[in-house]
Amino acid sequence: MATGDHSTDYSKCPAIHAELNALLRADYTQIQGGTLYVTGAVCANCAKVVMGSGVARVVYRVNDGEDYRNPDAVNAKLEASGLKVIGWREA
Repeated sequence: MATGDHSTDYSKCPAIHAELNALLRADYTQIQGGTLYVTGAVCANCAKVVMGSGVARVVYRVNDGEDYRNPDAVNAKLEASGLKVIGWREA
């Protein structure tokens, strides 16, 4: 069972999420215009970093029970910044 922060703004989240960790370690020149693949909805905090990273597209897996991440609002913010956002659900 997940015990982490389930607030929509992630203000109390103690974790560095995988997408943030990947972007921190990436060569900035190599990710420009690229695609970030994520296993779940991007949280509001990670969205800020994704928007400034230079990637052009985010592909994420749609998972049941992630409404607390407010994916519609976060995706709208990502798209408003010029990123293409694609959600996919496993069959």
